Amino acid sequence: ASVLSNLDNNSGNTTNFANINSVLPAANPAQTAADFAAAVLSGNSALGDTYVCPSLKGSLALAVMNDYASAGVHSLTTQTICTVSGSNLVTCQMGVLFINGLTANVTQTYQMLDGLVCGVVSTQVG
Repeated sequence: ASVLSNLDNNSGNTTNFANINSVLPAANPAQTAADFAAAVLSGNSALGDTYVCPSLKGSLALAVMNDYASAGVHSLTTQTICTVSGSNLVTCQMGVLFINGLTANVTQTYQMLDGLVCGVVSTQVG
């Protein structure tokens, strides 16, 4: 009853939702991981950095880009689809184009912290 009476007593019987965002997760981990992967595969490490946890900004996106480059990955061919797997892991599947013209599916699992990418746990091609 006390909750209802508090609602009834505020001005105009409206509830203030201004602070509700503070209790929601900072970001959707699956979407953040997908955006990170897309940025890295487009060669934009600065954009990729915006999805990386603070301690790894300036290094993680660049490291993943270099890994892709050394493997001969040229660009993204399909939309990246990511799913949360476990409390702090997100697995992403993406189609990639290699420099030699071949295509393949890459599955990459990211370690997440506070909805941001904090590391690459595994990468599988095929």
